[in-house]
Amino acid sequence: MNPFFHSYQTPYNIPPFEKIEDAHFREAFIEGMREQELEYEKIENNLDTPTFENTLLAIERSGSLLKKVSSVFDNLVAANTNDTLNALDVELTPKRAEHRNRFWLSTDMFARIDALYQSRDQLGLTPEQRRLLEERHRTFVQKGVQLPVEKRARLKEISKRVSSLQVAFQQNLLKEKQNYNLIVETIEELEGIPADIVAAASETAARAGHAGKWIFKATQGTLYAVLTYAQNRNLRKELYEAYVNRGNRGDEYDNNAIAVEMASLRLESAQILGYANYAEYGLSGTMAKTSDRVLSLLKSVWTPAIRRAKQERAEMQRLMGDETFQSWDWWFYAEKIRKAKYDISENSVRPYFTIDNVRDGAFSVAQKLFGIRFVERDDLPKYHEDVRTFEVKDRSDTVIGLFYCDYFTR
Repeated sequence: MNPFFHSYQTPYNIPPFEKIEDAHFREAFIEGMREQELEYEKIENNLDTPTFENTLLAIERSGSLLKKVSSVFDNLVAANTNDTLNALDVELTPKRAEHRNRFWLSTDMFARIDALYQSRDQLGLTPEQRRLLEERHRTFVQKGVQLPVEKRARLKEISKRVSSLQVAFQQNLLKEKQNYNLIVETIEELEGIPADIVAAASETAARAGHAGKWIFKATQGTLYAVLTYAQNRNLRKELYEAYVNRGNRGDEYDNNAIAVEMASLRLESAQILGYANYAEYGLSGTMAKTSDRVLSLLKSVWTPAIRRAKQERAEMQRLMGDETFQSWDWWFYAEKIRKAKYDISENSVRPYFTIDNVRDGAFSVAQKLFGIRFVERDDLPKYHEDVRTFEVKDRSDTVIGLFYCDYFTR
């Protein structure tokens, strides 16, 4: 039985993760897109005068099954994926892109939206309804619905291809992270690294069949601890270069060709839509509006920031001595200067910033600002044992939401 085709029968209608199998997703996606396609056709073929209810509200209410399966699948692919889900993501991504394009480039659907938009001042809409109408209309136009049919067709092709490239890019990063292991043979090579990081590396090595050794992954959590505290400069260099060169090694996970193709296709799509480049297209619906304004803001920060960074680099170079200062030395010598100048070390405050402490601090701030409380539940469905689940309650002790904490990608 496919759980997506039935009511969940769980607290708060949470997906019953323990019943959901990888094989359930394809069937639910295909049926979900088919159902929403029928709902779209019903809206487009409605002979009644367009209204907010029979057009915009009908659109918002469409695709219940597709939304149901998408929310679970996208979350699992991002946080708890496997080879089967990755392969399914590759297979379904162009189909999902095609389904989205069918909506946004539908001249029949836009005709109804545009009719409402042109008469929006006479419709008596609430501020929320008017905002939804204006945003829907803006997005339709931005996506290219008013372009000639051949240009719309090309945009559909580009969208499908870019969607597939994005999945390939992300999967390459994930696979490289999972497969990269910096194996350290002796404890002497780990001098200076905090004990908890060393212990975690030992556990990682044991799980990988390298008991008695230490394995470091090219992830942010590991990277900055090693860069800041490791006395072993070669270790700092190797892990730093592994991190910054992800997808740039000329191997099976190399993303250079993917990035170039994505950039080229995005430029082409932006120019089809009448923009000089993809940045102008992406900013068209934002407060900044243009790339010139974004660059102006960035440069106002960049100029003084780079000046200060050069001063700090010079100070660290003096402390380092005759060796040439490199990027993987920055955190290590910044920590030394911080200790010398202010008698404080990041390592001394690390115990106060454990995951649980930081989370509880955020919860405390939310309670003070908004009057909401987070109450942990250990009996709610979850997709991995590391996930922590919380009810979110307001001042009247009414549950207004759920909060899932998951700190790791797998």
